[in-house]
Parts: sequence; C-alpha cells; structure tokens
Amino acid sequence: AARRGSRALAGAATIEVVAQEGDTLWDLARRHPLEGCTTSELVRAVRQSNHLSDPTLRIGQVVVMPVSI
Repeated sequence: AARRGSRALAGAATIEVVAQEGDTLWDLARRHPLEGCTTSELVRAVRQSNHLSDPTLRIGQVVVMPVSI
C-alpha cells in the first residue's frame, strides 16, 4: 500500500489551498483526497513538501496539495 501511495504522490499535479479558520492538514487531506494514497500518507507528504513542523495551520496560509490528474 505504501508503494502505491508513493507512486500516486510522484505522479500528482498540485494545487494551492488557502487555510480557513479551523482547518487542519487532516481536513485538507480529506477534502482533497489523492487516489491511491491514504489520508495519513497524504498528510505526511504535505507536511514534508510544505516544510511544516506540525499539522497546525494559520488562517490564510497557503498549502500546496497533490491532486489526482
């Protein structure tokens, strides 16, 4: 399963999402699922690619999310 998630992430396009009040990385991952990737894999990848030390988001923060193409 992890290999599938890695392949999905490697071939994904990206979008920019602006965090709204109360948003977490888990919320964003659930709203923008990536086919072939679990929510936890997606959260981990988004944290890494956006250089986030924790899953807390600020209102207005721009987060780059992978999306299925």
